[in-house]
Amino acid sequence: MKLLTFARKAKALSREILYGWYMKTLSAEEILVRSGDSFTIIGANLDEYFPFCARRANLADMQRRQDNLPALVVEDDVWGFTPLGPEEALVCGCCRLRTVPGSGLVLSERPRMTLLFHAEGEQVLLRHMHISFASEAERLRHSLLPEREASYEYMGELAVAKSGAAFPELTRRQKMVLYYLTRGLPYHEIAGILRITPRTVRYYVTEIEKRLQVENRIQLIDMAFRRIRKYRGGVEQTIRSMPDRRQALDVRHRRTGRLSGKGQ
Repeated sequence: MKLLTFARKAKALSREILYGWYMKTLSAEEILVRSGDSFTIIGANLDEYFPFCARRANLADMQRRQDNLPALVVEDDVWGFTPLGPEEALVCGCCRLRTVPGSGLVLSERPRMTLLFHAEGEQVLLRHMHISFASEAERLRHSLLPEREASYEYMGELAVAKSGAAFPELTRRQKMVLYYLTRGLPYHEIAGILRITPRTVRYYVTEIEKRLQVENRIQLIDMAFRRIRKYRGGVEQTIRSMPDRRQALDVRHRRTGRLSGKGQ
């Protein structure tokens, strides 16, 4: 197999396995098929630090591991290909994991994946997968204010979950950038929280202004506050207009009593 073909297939398979595992679009058996019937895995949890050999005999155990995961969304994945020989290669990557909106859980993690592949004719097979998370010491090295940034990231997730529907024109990432703008954060701090460059933040802001049809940041923030107030007011009005459960039961009982002739 040509090296470029090997790299393309290995990275595509890495992405397919990652998304399939965390978003549960692939079962344990379907992932096993992509390995040619067996592979080893080292997970990120304490009970997964030692290699686990996935094969037909313990497929139920592997499926149980996947079932124990909450429903997750994978995004911002990047991959690198390193050939080890004509038939072996490593694919290293990272991504961002978050919980599905409406799940009641908030998660924001950035796991790293290392996958070993073997080329067999025109087929690429998984041989080993290692998933890990950055250590706390490394997080401290890469962030001057890790607790503050983590808190802002958490609050951004909550804000999008609570009021994101007020901005249907925007993507989830654009909604988070808009939230941080309304909190008065400068571009470089937003970039630090989202782990992107300030230039990318400027690009997001420009796209948000276009989609919301405003001319500058002042108009953008003003519109954001007005929309959020209108959205929350509409939600509260809907809740207030819902009949009280006890009142609804009383009405139903009275109607039932009249129909049955009771109370005459």
